[in-house]
Amino acid sequence: VIVLATLAACSTNDGESSRGEKVGASSEAITKDCDGADSGVYGVDVFDGQGTIDWASAKAGTLADGGQGNPQTFAFIKATQGDYTTEGTFSTNWTNAKTAGILRSAYHFFDASKDGIAQANYFLGVVGSDFGELPATLDIECPTAATKGASQSNCEGFAGGVGFPADGGISALQSEAFDWLDTVEKATGKKPIVYSYVSWFASTDFTDAKLANYPLYISNISTSCPDIPAPWTTVTFWQYQTVGGIAPGIKGDCDLDRWMGNLDSLKVFAFGAPDAGSGSDAGKPVISDAGPQQVDAGAPPPVLADSPPGDSGCSCETASSHTRKLPGTMLAVIALGAMIARRRRRTT
Repeated sequence: VIVLATLAACSTNDGESSRGEKVGASSEAITKDCDGADSGVYGVDVFDGQGTIDWASAKAGTLADGGQGNPQTFAFIKATQGDYTTEGTFSTNWTNAKTAGILRSAYHFFDASKDGIAQANYFLGVVGSDFGELPATLDIECPTAATKGASQSNCEGFAGGVGFPADGGISALQSEAFDWLDTVEKATGKKPIVYSYVSWFASTDFTDAKLANYPLYISNISTSCPDIPAPWTTVTFWQYQTVGGIAPGIKGDCDLDRWMGNLDSLKVFAFGAPDAGSGSDAGKPVISDAGPQQVDAGAPPPVLADSPPGDSGCSCETASSHTRKLPGTMLAVIALGAMIARRRRRTT
């Protein structure tokens, strides 16, 4: 993981999404994540406003407009908001995107004035038993400040309100958000993705270290690689264009995203790997020197024959089980090779 420190604070536009969301003005982040920012693995996030989507065209890529015309590999599809709104197009989009071979994450727009567990259960009831290939996503953008008085009015469609906790405390916002994350993780078996814009976390004083246990999906436009808000050290998904974004198969503007790695690492993230989703760099892809790999996004990675499941739940062969299967001569060769490799590292 390469994190580049800037010489001074850099001001970048967090942008406004095609959903009409006012997502802040600027960030003062001092670090960027440029590792994988130009990987060329593209996706979109959509809601009811995009109407009927031709997912087959989105997957194939039919435009000749730079990155906007590349095949769309993944999609964030809005399912719910609060404990009261379901997207009318969600069910159709969810089914048709899967048929087209798109890797999917269902997302929930968080209303901090509502109970976090109730929102999670509402979301899970809408999504049903098909949780998608990617973890679920918590879209959290309201309120816009640590106090109710300083928060933006009519925040993201909250008519006359700011989406602030009923008790007026920012600690309540954090509690409800973690309740949602915990409830959805227990139900789906995957740590949810957290989405917002860069300056939101500092603006609301929501920089709890526990957030870094969840993969970060950040909105940060007009920049060559995304800023990293505290407490994270890496970015997993990057929303790099909002207004004016065009993708194959989708009418009008849509929000454009990149996976911060290659196709192979996206498959690992989607279908499981040892230690995925734990630690401060949860969800950070492993960048392959070979560059983007043309992998069928609709099928899980191959499983080795006779491979026992590891502690992470994936069918992967552990080092100990592999060693027991090797003959003595082969073990001696491996040991000699390891000694030579260590000697070379010490002398170069």
